Amino acid sequence: MPGVRRPLPRALTAVVVALYVLAFPYHPKLRSPNELSRLWQARAMVEFHQLSVNEAIRAFGHVGDLSVKDGRLYPSKAPLLSFAAVPVYAALKALGGGHLYAVPELAQVYWSRLFATALPTLLALLLLRRFLGAYVAQPLADAVTATYALGTLAFSYSLLYMSHQPTAVLLVVAFFALWRCGRGEWRERGYLLAGLASGAAVAASTPAGWG
Repeated sequence: MPGVRRPLPRALTAVVVALYVLAFPYHPKLRSPNELSRLWQARAMVEFHQLSVNEAIRAFGHVGDLSVKDGRLYPSKAPLLSFAAVPVYAALKALGGGHLYAVPELAQVYWSRLFATALPTLLALLLLRRFLGAYVAQPLADAVTATYALGTLAFSYSLLYMSHQPTAVLLVVAFFALWRCGRGEWRERGYLLAGLASGAAVAASTPAGWG
């Protein structure tokens, strides 16, 4: 019955969460530039208190996807994911003993991906399911949500430290907030959340503002 919500089938929920949390398709020898340029900037901010990655490259090795300004190197990316990785890196550094090389590359990539791309996508799935459940029978809402979770690029991009999926998540949050406002369920807080999420989406990926 539309509008009636029940928990997702436990087995399906377990499969979705396990795949998002445990899958880790990362190959260090490829030196993934899209991911490492952002993560090296996070290292630069924590270790050297700089936005440029010159010192980080000297300390940790070369990465690609960079731009140059006055001899300083920066990721050629929108900045949000670099900043999002800072608290993750700082926590890993503290747990690892606090020295310059306390955080292995694999650990930084995995945990940054988990907190900035995978877990936010799981939140977006809950919002999507609640939106669908307001208009269609809950089994159909569950099926569509599961299809989006595992049968679209949302899944593959959630396993990478790239801006595609975090941007999608932020736009889902903005849409959900405006939907709740349109139904009269939220007022000022809904518009505030929609504005913050929309602005953050542009900070995550510049093309998000082109529409």
